[in-house]
Amino acid sequence: MTAETMESPIAEKAENDKPLLSETVEAVAGETAEKSPVTQAKQDREHYMSEHMAVIAKLLQENLYYPRMARKRHIEGEVLAAFTIETDGTVGNVALKKHARPVLDRAAVQTIESLSGLLPHPEAALTIEVPIRFVLN
Repeated sequence: MTAETMESPIAEKAENDKPLLSETVEAVAGETAEKSPVTQAKQDREHYMSEHMAVIAKLLQENLYYPRMARKRHIEGEVLAAFTIETDGTVGNVALKKHARPVLDRAAVQTIESLSGLLPHPEAALTIEVPIRFVLN
């Protein structure tokens, strides 16, 4: 039997109207290429952050509430806060992911709440995380 007369199993499946391996892979890839709501939300958040991170950082710095008692006692630390930015720029659902001292935790929440309405407006509500550093100069 020569190579020209041998039929491959893949060719037989194609002739029997069963999908070839490459067709199956393309069909599966096409299904997963559709954006799930979680993937779309992540992409929206990344796009918003890439465009507006400098503005958010500047607003946080300008509006940072550093309690006088904490400054007098030389209390420093970092708080990681997560919050939702609504389509009108208002802030909601403030939660702390990483705590510092209680006085700084409260100050971080107060700082974020003071930004309500000042933040750039996203196309859809999204939740972001930002570190807030309390450092004395």
